[in-house]
Amino acid sequence: MKGFRRITKQLFGKKNENQAEFGIIDGVVTDICGTIEETPDIKKEFTESRRESVGYQPDFIREEPEFIEPEPPLDEFKEPVSPPEQMIPDEWAIPEPYLIYLSATGKAERTIQEYRWDLLWWNKQNTLSTITLQNMEGILHKVHPSTARRKIAAIRSFAKWQLREGSGRLHAEVSQVILPKTPSRIPKDRGTDEFMDLSRCAVDLVRAGDRRGVWIGLMGCCGLRISEIQTATPAPGKTIRVIGKGDKERLIPAPAWLIESLSYDTYRKPWKKGRQLIWSELRKMEIRKPHSLRHTFASELRRKGYPLEEIKVLLGHSKLDTTMIYANVALPNDITARLGVEH
Repeated sequence: MKGFRRITKQLFGKKNENQAEFGIIDGVVTDICGTIEETPDIKKEFTESRRESVGYQPDFIREEPEFIEPEPPLDEFKEPVSPPEQMIPDEWAIPEPYLIYLSATGKAERTIQEYRWDLLWWNKQNTLSTITLQNMEGILHKVHPSTARRKIAAIRSFAKWQLREGSGRLHAEVSQVILPKTPSRIPKDRGTDEFMDLSRCAVDLVRAGDRRGVWIGLMGCCGLRISEIQTATPAPGKTIRVIGKGDKERLIPAPAWLIESLSYDTYRKPWKKGRQLIWSELRKMEIRKPHSLRHTFASELRRKGYPLEEIKVLLGHSKLDTTMIYANVALPNDITARLGVEH
């Protein structure tokens, strides 16, 4: 009991100036410098007094294990955790009402598909819900002007639909985008000699039952786009009917051997990959750019003296400005001779 009296006196009695301050923290007697374990005299007296009151204990239980207070539940005594951020899906889902809107406004299936691809491309570059004018300009300056104009058309269409639905943020940003000017280019014309070689090659392939002859004939002898090949069907008056951009139909004169080949189911079976299959097959024939066949068709018409207005109709252009790239195809052949620079 002598130890308890000393501890009590030090805790609650009068203290000298040089006497340390003691206290009880979490059930442990401590001073300002640490626990009571740092004062061996008091610890010794406390142990002896405890033995006197409790009695002798064997060595293996004389020292009690240190008491460890159980930890509180994980959520106790902690600040509430903010809810996790909403997971962003790997691929942004285009609103179904927007696709219905495109179909209702008369957009062709191909146009709707291309808008889908372009909008997914936009959202991958920068989320459409937060994209700004500066973001769009920073993205567009890295692509070709023709590609940029197409992608602007897609996002403008989506912004216009959002505006109608009551959200004008994207429309306000897109409306400030200035369309880049497309550089003037000379069409990739293969020339008259190669045009004749390709037409003969197409005839030979068709007679051999090779559908590649039909593809070359439709693009090189009729000026079709790759996406229009599957829509070509025989029509009255030695013509073929084609469905082009904007779901617009047009009639194009075609040679008899090509019209006859289109009547066979062998050449009209659906292709799983569409234009990708045509590209890969024609590249095996060293035709690296199949669209050059369409350019060659239009250039040859121009060389034969056909006016641009007629070429525009045959190619299915909506504006004459697009056909103007063929305006300078037919050039006089004797310019250098008239200038007198031929020596």
